[in-house]
Amino acid sequence: MKLKEILDPGSCSTNLEAKNKRDAVTAMAELLAVNPAAGGASVDEIVQGLLEREKLGSTGVGGGVAIPHCRMDSMNGFALALGVCRKGVGWNSIDGRSVHIICAIAGPGDATDEHLRILAGAARVLGKGNARHEILSSDTTFAMREAFLYHLVPVTSRLEEGRRDKRKLVILVLQEEETYDRVMELFLE
Repeated sequence: MKLKEILDPGSCSTNLEAKNKRDAVTAMAELLAVNPAAGGASVDEIVQGLLEREKLGSTGVGGGVAIPHCRMDSMNGFALALGVCRKGVGWNSIDGRSVHIICAIAGPGDATDEHLRILAGAARVLGKGNARHEILSSDTTFAMREAFLYHLVPVTSRLEEGRRDKRKLVILVLQEEETYDRVMELFLE
């Protein structure tokens, strides 16, 4: 599964209006519900699923980011939604900061491994300061989606291929010959 396929352009918003966590979860559920993978899942079902997961522990991961997620039997496949709340929302995050970027994930109840891969991919992207900056700076939903996908590419390719390319490029600039010799010895080992 390619993660870019589950982030439907209609499931993005650059200006979520939310006064609290419940409002934000509802807005994200509305974005998830328009995704074709949502199948017959209603907005209310998705809200309930996201809030049930939230009871287990806050999905506010820090850095102004929350990744609410759930699994539901009514989902046909995985759906991902991305939203920016310019004013910020209190989320009981691990760092105590307000949340400005919300990435919601919903998928079928029997797909635990895929769910974890998607969650890990989203967390890696949103863990990067430059990715968060680009997402927050986006004026359009298209630009926001592209910024997310741009930073997702290395994660996606490793997940999809299931292997790593054996060729690597390392560039070192060393001014001391002694340090250069030690580094080269390590590579030769």
